[in-house]
Parts: sequence; C-alpha cells; structure tokens
Amino acid sequence: MRDPNYVFPEDAVPRWVQRYTERSAARHDRFVSFTDGWLPGLRNRRGRRALAVTVLIFLDVTLIAAVASFWSTPWAAIPFGVGLAVSITALMTLRVVTGSVADAPAAVLDEI
Repeated sequence: MRDPNYVFPEDAVPRWVQRYTERSAARHDRFVSFTDGWLPGLRNRRGRRALAVTVLIFLDVTLIAAVASFWSTPWAAIPFGVGLAVSITALMTLRVVTGSVADAPAAVLDEI
C-alpha cells in the first residue's frame, strides 16, 4: 500500500526501495501471524505495563552494576549480566506481545 504522506512521487522511488518496502511488509506480516497466539495472558494493558516496568527496572540494575564495576570487585558483573539478560528477554517478549507495532513498516499499518 502506498503511503499518502510520502513526499516523493511513485515514479521517483527506485525499484529496489519499492522491493525492500514490500519484503519488509511481508516479513512483518509473517512475524505477526507466527506469534499471533503466543502469551495470551500478557496481551492486555496490565501485561504490557508489567513487561515495560520489568525492562525499566532491569535496565536500571544494569546501569547501576556498570557504574559500580568502576569501584568494586568483579562481582558487579553478575548483576550486570542478569540485568542485561532479563531486560533483553523482556524486550523480546514485549515485541511479541505488542505485535511489533513500533517497528512496523508503513505498508502494514492500518492508519493509512
């Protein structure tokens, strides 16, 4: 689908950009259809908020551990690794739960 807010006319866009846009939209549709039934208990406002708070808390843990590693023993690597692993896992889960809307190409958004 053509984005009506796109500033360039259709014939000015190179063909490789059009193909990339089409493949990107198809890849996003495949991801959403593949993960459609995953984690039904988190697909509400409370679940998304809990995941977002988890990401923020463990990113704070990671930041505090990184700063603490300048002055303390190598034991700061343990909370750093745990915070990093949990925050990345929570981010990936949040992407599945939200349907990856934040990084969806314009062709698959229903606002157009």
